Amino acid sequence: MPVDLPIVISPLDPLIPIVIMLVKQSGFPSRWNALIALGVYAVWAGVSLALGLRGVEGDITFEVFLGAFVSAAVTGFVSYQLVFKGLTEDRITEATSFVKEPISEEIEEEEPDNGLAG
Repeated sequence: MPVDLPIVISPLDPLIPIVIMLVKQSGFPSRWNALIALGVYAVWAGVSLALGLRGVEGDITFEVFLGAFVSAAVTGFVSYQLVFKGLTEDRITEATSFVKEPISEEIEEEEPDNGLAG
């Protein structure tokens, strides 16, 4: 029996990759980052449904939640690929990262010349 999934996109779905980019900075392995991203989308789907941001009428059922989750994940992935990946990910990482690399290499001190060089 086919299930009718109401796919309703929230206007805030394209912004979820920003949250995921911030989480990715914590240094977890890529598999963990993928699971964390799925968790963020699941939480966002639930929150957006509970707050009425998706404009879904009636009770929140599993099918409604699944539709919200799929639409949030697809919209977030597409916005990440089109906007955030190339243009802003490095800037966001640089601006919010707690671990900063040195701006320049350290200058090694040379031994003082005692006038004995020949």
